[in-house]
Amino acid sequence: MQVYMTVKKKDIQIFADPVNQKIVELLIKNELTPLDLMKKLNKPILAVWKRVNDMENAGIIKFVRQKKKIGGPVLRIYRSSAVIFIDEDFSFLNGSIIPVASVWKDLNREIFKYIDDNNEIPNGIDPIDYASLVFIKSLKIVMSKPDEILRKLSMLEESAEKGIKDIKMKGQ
Repeated sequence: MQVYMTVKKKDIQIFADPVNQKIVELLIKNELTPLDLMKKLNKPILAVWKRVNDMENAGIIKFVRQKKKIGGPVLRIYRSSAVIFIDEDFSFLNGSIIPVASVWKDLNREIFKYIDDNNEIPNGIDPIDYASLVFIKSLKIVMSKPDEILRKLSMLEESAEKGIKDIKMKGQ
């Protein structure tokens, strides 16, 4: 399992479904079969299988191993591919409207560049704790170098301020 994974634009809609979100959440925490998921979600097995198949094809979850039940079928066991899933180009869905979205995209690229060095989650470690720690440490590195970020934001701020006067921000 990885800390993060980018998701192709064509597969983003998978995350719009709350049941799919719950499946990913369950598979982050445990390795489960579709039968296990069916019981936990109280959904028909065919509905669970379709979702599992769609998510496996998108790379969001992965087959990890099989287990054979005595006198029963071979069961496929799945796990989430990552703890965090992001759009493949780090963009806002309507990012073309807002120029500051480019700074957001640059910040995210920088953060995830540091995460890349520690993206594989070691076996036997809680994936959520590991992902959180790697993300926090990467964010701290990026935030410790604010000059370039502030320069980009100042340029965008100056451009946006033309014709707009006196916006008071709390904490300013």
